[in-house]
Amino acid sequence: MPDRLRSHEGQEGVSRRGEVPDPSRYHVTLFSAGRPIQHGWWPLESTARGKFRDWVGSGVADARVTLVDEATGETLDEWPEEG
Repeated sequence: MPDRLRSHEGQEGVSRRGEVPDPSRYHVTLFSAGRPIQHGWWPLESTARGKFRDWVGSGVADARVTLVDEATGETLDEWPEEG
C-alpha cells in the first residue's frame, strides 16, 4: 500500500478513525532572562513532556520552560513553578 494511503491506526496518539494528531498541538518554549531562546512543537503530549524534561535540565542560565496545549491554550506545565 502506498505510504499516503497507509493507516496510522494503532500508533500512539492516533484516533481509532486513523486521524493523525495536529503536529503543532503541544508547544514547549525555553526562556532565558525572560526571552524565548528555543521553541518546539509536537503532535503528542508524551513527546512534548519528554522534551520539556530535557530542557529543564539544559543548564541554561535563568531558564524557564513552559508546555502549552495550543488547542486549548492551557499551560500544562512550567518550570520553575510559579508560586
